Amino acid sequence: MKTTVLDIDQFKSSSLLNDFYVNTFSEHIKTNKRLIFTPHSHNFYLCVLFTQGTGVHDIDFNSYKINPGKIFFLTPGQTHFWKFDSQPDGFIFFHSKELYDMHYLAHKLRTFPFYYSYQNPPLLDLPQNDPRGK
Repeated sequence: MKTTVLDIDQFKSSSLLNDFYVNTFSEHIKTNKRLIFTPHSHNFYLCVLFTQGTGVHDIDFNSYKINPGKIFFLTPGQTHFWKFDSQPDGFIFFHSKELYDMHYLAHKLRTFPFYYSYQNPPLLDLPQNDPRGK
């Protein structure tokens, strides 16, 4: 079975934002539901922060729980798809390597362990704020 490779141009909402896409996750799902619920990969970097919702994010044959406070990072070529148990929301953004390299000459993407280390999972789990300040 051949995996679909999505291009960042499929998601552009403005010609002013070349090599970059940003949206709320709920709006991204509404606009792109035909693309994202089957296994696929990208030719760009992807980052998503979940602020609500639960489910599973399958990345390269590994399953990771989705819940508020999780941030997922994917590199070009990784295969993934989503399965939600409850309505998700948050923020999603894509960028090309060229866009990053143009603005951050001193730091390379491969230096971030969540993008290029097989020893670390492709996510960060932010601690939930305790409203009592603890």
